This record gives sequence, structure tokens and C-alpha cells, in this order.
Amino acid sequence: MNQPVFFGMVIVVGTLALIMVFIAYQIRKIEWLKRHGRPIVAVVTSIRHETGKTSAGFSRDNYYVTARWTHPRTRRTYTLLDMGHELLSVLYARRIGAGTD
Repeated sequence: MNQPVFFGMVIVVGTLALIMVFIAYQIRKIEWLKRHGRPIVAVVTSIRHETGKTSAGFSRDNYYVTARWTHPRTRRTYTLLDMGHELLSVLYARRIGAGTD
């Protein structure tokens, strides 16, 4: 087998392995949230939009969402920030899990 073909096969197999690991991680995170998290409804208090350029010169849009949620039993208020990397509901469930009552 010549070297460029082998190198290409290694790249493809490595990329597929990374994709499979990422998918497995996401599935585990979703299953954890189903077992330990709880759905909540929060009030969005602000949405900020920023535009700019990456270091490579490509344009980008960033949205920053801030929301507030008050625990119905303890009346403690949580301010939650989503910086566009995850769904806001996933962030809520992660920060306010079933064990934090």
C-alpha cells in the first residue's frame, strides 16, 4: 500500500471516530438531563446581537440571551445566560438540576 493512500485512510478513520465519540457524548448528556434535570419556563429579559469578523476575516453574528427564572418553592431567582453555544433549555437543566431544590 502506498503512503498517501494509507495517510488518507488514517485521516478518514480518525475523523469518523471523532464524530462517533461526539455523538455518544451528546447522547449521554441528553440521557443525563432526562434523568436528573427538569423542564422550566424562564422569562427572557434581554437579547443582544453582535456582529464582527473572525481572525480569518469571515463575518459572524453572535446572539447573547439572558433569562430569569424563579424557583416556585424557594423563591430564589436565577439569572441564566446563553452565549449561543447551547440551547438555553439545556443550560437551565444543567444549572438547576433535580438535586438543587
